Parts: sequence; C-alpha cells; structure tokens
Amino acid sequence: MYAANRKICSLTFLVFVFLNWSACSGDKGREKPAEIITVRTVRANKTFFDNNLNSFGTILYKIKNDIVTQVEGTISVLPVKEGDIITVGQQIALLRNVQLEIQNEQYENNVDSAKASLEMAEARMYEARLNVESRLLNIEKSNFDLQQKLLELENEKNSLEGKAELHQIGGLTDSALKSLQLSVAAKEAEIAILKKDIEIAQLGLRDSDLIDGGYAISSNPEQKKRQFIELNTRTIAAEIETATVALKNAQNSLTSVRRLRDELNIRTNVAGVVGALYNERGEHLPQNTKIATIMDISSVYVVFYIQEQDIINFSLGTPLDIEIPSLKRNLKVKIDEISPIADPQSGNFSVKAEIKNENLQIRPGMFVKCTIPRVHDVMYIAIPETALVKSNASDGSVFCVNNGFALLKSVKIQAQKDGIVWITSGLDENEIVIDKPSPFLKEGERVNAE
Repeated sequence: MYAANRKICSLTFLVFVFLNWSACSGDKGREKPAEIITVRTVRANKTFFDNNLNSFGTILYKIKNDIVTQVEGTISVLPVKEGDIITVGQQIALLRNVQLEIQNEQYENNVDSAKASLEMAEARMYEARLNVESRLLNIEKSNFDLQQKLLELENEKNSLEGKAELHQIGGLTDSALKSLQLSVAAKEAEIAILKKDIEIAQLGLRDSDLIDGGYAISSNPEQKKRQFIELNTRTIAAEIETATVALKNAQNSLTSVRRLRDELNIRTNVAGVVGALYNERGEHLPQNTKIATIMDISSVYVVFYIQEQDIINFSLGTPLDIEIPSLKRNLKVKIDEISPIADPQSGNFSVKAEIKNENLQIRPGMFVKCTIPRVHDVMYIAIPETALVKSNASDGSVFCVNNGFALLKSVKIQAQKDGIVWITSGLDENEIVIDKPSPFLKEGERVNAE
C-alpha cells in the first residue's frame, strides 16, 4: 500500500513539472508591452519674481512714562483704570496727607502775622516821616520867633537907653528905670531859652548830622529835607526791611507747602493709555512710589523681525506696507530702526517703523502684517514647489515630459516662497514639468500627460 502511494505522488509531480515547462516555453515567443504612467503636468512660465518680504509683527508703544508720587499720602481718589485713554493734565489719583494740611494752615497764619507786622512798621514809618517834617517846621517857626524877639529886644534896649538919659536929668524915677532894665533882662533870658530849644530841636537835623550819616549835603532844599527824613527814619526803615523779609520767608514756606499739597493731586503730563496701575484706593504710598505707567501712543512702533539672509537687502528708509487686521487699516511707512545685533536664539534682526496715531485707535500689542515690496522687477521661470523631486537651498531637480518620456533635469533655485519655486537655470520657458511626481517614477519611463 505504501509503495502504491509513492508511485501516485511521483506521477503527479512529473505531470506538474511538465505543465509548467510547457507554459514557460509558450511565453518566450511573446514580449510584454511597456506600462504607460499617467502624470499631472504644469507649464514652466516666466513671471515676475515675488521678492516681497512678508512678516508678522506687533504694535509697541514709543514712549513709556512712570507716574511717581512726589509726597507721601493715602489714595483717596483713583478715577482711572488700566486701558483708559487719558489726556495731558488728567487726574490719575488724589492723595491725602493730614500733616501737609496742618502745615498749610500754620504757614497761612504766619503769612497773615508777617503782613500785620509789615503794615505796622509801615504805619510807624509814616508817623516818623510826619514827625520829622513837623520838627523841621517847628524849627523854622522857632527861628521866626527868635527873629521877632531879637527885634523886640533891640527895641527895648533902645528905649532903655533913652529912659536912662531921662533918668539922669531927673525925668524918670529910679523904680521906673529899674522896671525897664528888668524887662530887657527878661527878654534876653527868653531869647537865650528859645535858642536852646532850637538847638535841641535841631538834633539830627543839622548839616553835621547829614555828614556823619554819610550824606552829601544837597543844595536843593526839598532834596535836603528828604535827606533829613531818611536819616531820622533809618530805624523804622530797618524794621520795615525785617518785616518784609519775614513776610517773604512766610510766603515762601506757604508756597512750598502748597506745591507739596498740589503734588497730592497726581496728574499726567502726557496723553496716552494707562498701561498699569500698581495700587488701590486706600493704600498709603511713601514718597517716590510708582503709582501708574502711562504709554504715550500718539506715535507707536510696529515691530517685526527679518532673517539674517534678508537683512542685508534693507536699510533705514526702506518703504513698508503695514496691515492692521483688527482695524482694517493699511498704512505705508518707512523703516526707522534696525537692531544692530541679531537675536542670539532666533538669529533674526528686530526692525521698527514709526506710525502716527493721532486718534489713538492703534493700541500696543495689536497684530500687524508687514510687507516690504520689491525694489526692482525681475522675471524668472516659476513652477509649483510640488514639482521638485529633490532640492536644497539653491539646487534641485524636476521631471520634464519629452516626447512622451520622463526626463530628469537639474535646476538652479533662486527662491522658494508661498508654494512657488523661482528657477534661474535648468528649465526653459514653456517646458512641460511633471507636478507631484510619484516617488517610484524613473527617468526614461513612458508617461501620459493629463
């Protein structure tokens, strides 16, 4: 039984080998036709090289101002909040300082007291001037009286001489003569007393007094009179000067404390946006404490970044097209600043362009799109980036269709941007290029272009 099975298996194997050999012998006389691959193609056309540099950036404030307290105090009013647009002179906060209020009241009282002292000294000066003028007039009157009495004395002496002659001849009694002599003596004594009174009254009003006081005696009577008044009112003038200085000091102290008190009402000296508030109502702030940050956005910067290989093509004054999507605004500006040093991490250079912001609609932090337009129009062969088989920064290869066959060509690349490759050499205009070639496509294979 086992031997019979072996014979059947051997026979079956021989039949299988024979059939396979027969099939192979029949195929040798026929050649299998080549497979045609259907490919998608594009035409290589010359177009203007889009060397516009596109970038994204943000809006940055140009000037930042920190508002700092000049005096200590407690916040009693805080009328603004972060993000508010404010104008020059607008109140940021109001502080309260009880000590300054007390000092202000004290200095006001000191000023009132100093004014009263000055007014009193000036009144005394007025009275002293009148007194000097009165003394001068009294001296003048006494001199008139003296002249009158001297005339009377001379008349009485003449009368006495006549009466004495009459007495000698017995025409006048002894007692009558004696009476006349006493009258003359009394008149002489009266004149002597008057002269002493005039001498006393002239103390401080003599020419020697002017000389001792350092005055050059004026020949003008009115000027001389003013010199006498000034000489005799020096003490009161000194009191007025002292009172004037005291009043000025009191006023300066009051002005100083009022300036400090005015600093309690904190106002901004710039227009802009409240970028930050650092304290709350009711907090006590020491002197030189930062209370707020105001960003002056009357002009702002748009800040974006340019790669190292591109920065050499741009300089200060290069025109820019700016788009602010949130405001739906497009602006034309120029580069104002280029960072002299690249960022060590990204290798990019920071670029700034100033934007006028008169209506203050542009806010720091807004997103912007920046386009630096091309300076010169240049045309290159352009194909889709998907047509590249392989590439590096400046070299690549593509498949072209030539008489129904795939032909691999090497190309020089000017730039790859936004899905387009600009080629300087290796392709001619209007050549048919295979787009999105299969990774299994080989040069020389038959292709059918769609």
